[in-house]
Amino acid sequence: MHTHVKVLGILHIVFGAIGVLIAGLVSLADSSGDGMIAIPILGIVGALVMGVMLVLSAIHLLNIPFGTALGAYGLWALLSPEVTAAFQSPTHYV
Repeated sequence: MHTHVKVLGILHIVFGAIGVLIAGLVSLADSSGDGMIAIPILGIVGALVMGVMLVLSAIHLLNIPFGTALGAYGLWALLSPEVTAAFQSPTHYV
């Protein structure tokens, strides 16, 4: 289960990075010039979200189809008894 938690973290980082990349590309396509203002803001927000990496698996269930798969995998991995026990004693889960 230790591997599943690591994979889940990596998937959340990749999923968030793809979202920030798409938002950046959309803002570049904006012809009004406001997109250039949004790019640094999106970068800061994306870095904060990926840095904190809150596991919001239940909310990902609403993001069909990839978020649903990520959310279901996250709930399965994080609600297993082995992971629950590991997080209750964090010194054993490094």
